[in-house]
Amino acid sequence: IQKSYNMKTFILLLALLITASLTNSRAQDIWTQKTNFGGIEREGAVGFSIDSKGYIGTGGRSNPFLTVYQDFWQYDPVSDAWAQKTDFPGGPRREAVGFSIGNKGYLGTGWSNFSGIMEDFWEYDPESNIWTQKADYGGGERVSATGFSIGNKGYITTGYGDVFSFDFERDFWEYDPESDTWTQKNDFGGAGRYHAVSFSINNKGYVGTGEDWWWHLSDFWEYDPATDEWTQKSDAGGRQHAVGFSINNKGYIVCGAFWDDFEVFSSMIEYDPVVNTWTSKADFAGGARIGATGFSIGNKGFIGTGALYINYNYFYEYTNDFWEYSPTPCIPLTVYADADADGYGNLYDSYFSPDCMVPEGYVYDSTDCNDTDASVHALGNFYVDSDSDAYGAGTLLSICYSGVGTPAGYSINSTDCDD
Repeated sequence: IQKSYNMKTFILLLALLITASLTNSRAQDIWTQKTNFGGIEREGAVGFSIDSKGYIGTGGRSNPFLTVYQDFWQYDPVSDAWAQKTDFPGGPRREAVGFSIGNKGYLGTGWSNFSGIMEDFWEYDPESNIWTQKADYGGGERVSATGFSIGNKGYITTGYGDVFSFDFERDFWEYDPESDTWTQKNDFGGAGRYHAVSFSINNKGYVGTGEDWWWHLSDFWEYDPATDEWTQKSDAGGRQHAVGFSINNKGYIVCGAFWDDFEVFSSMIEYDPVVNTWTSKADFAGGARIGATGFSIGNKGFIGTGALYINYNYFYEYTNDFWEYSPTPCIPLTVYADADADGYGNLYDSYFSPDCMVPEGYVYDSTDCNDTDASVHALGNFYVDSDSDAYGAGTLLSICYSGVGTPAGYSINSTDCDD
């Protein structure tokens, strides 16, 4: 009898532990409604985060009449409050691109019924609450493009420049805020498109989904700035006008639509770059929508605004609701100091983060061989090439270089008989 009693007790305790574990896990994969966005209802706005604050601005609506906005708002997740900031001085617009680099925000391109498709580009300083115009986007006039940042550089790709054309772009441009210049890089790996999503994880950028007018696209690509190369990854499923953001070392795509069937989504999928797989997560609690915007702060994701409903006559119901996403708890990790802000960290200057928060000035990567010089980060083995004839000699040396090609004055071989 005692043995039977002990077995029942064990089974009961095991069941309670399993139930508690499942409940706790699910409790972390949830959406929580927060204070509504401070501006009027809209879609096609821009969102990004700087340090511990989030920002949303611009956007527009198509009915009952065409309207575009230029107001700009700051969100504080600690107080769950919105504060209006200086209006975007580039003028009202929708479907622009925004991202942050360091402690500055950037916003540009887009479309307005007053100015058409635009190419201007602006920098926002949250400390002074001032906008400063920068060099125009390198790809020219563009709307419905997408962008992200890695380290101390920003990137924009896809979209279109002619509203009457079916030519969708795939050119890819890198912005350097220090020199205020745009540099064209290798074209995006997929076909031209618009309404794609993007985000960055560690030192890689990711772009995918969208549409090319006739088809909804599901392909998904990874960009490596160290090699300037695109690599196709697992398909993300066909949808357009969705929202993308990253938390810690995972990426998320939320909402969007599939116009072929007039279907609007509330679903969310999570991308793990380590195993290159997508996993379904908790549906967005705010309901199916297109044209929302979002950002991440620490280990939370945030989404707001958008068009909640579309019928066969393309009528929308706009919203300014705002939601916070709490992912499944991460495994505590170690991050590394990035003193030169090149996206590569110093192995010998680390910080253990039990709550997955990455302090400013730290990154996941630990491969920087010189964290005082942003032009170099990779360690390679080379031979001295004193006469610069591409043939080296002597002892194999470990050299810190940019990671691309062979550094000046060195060679990958040691066959020079007279250096």
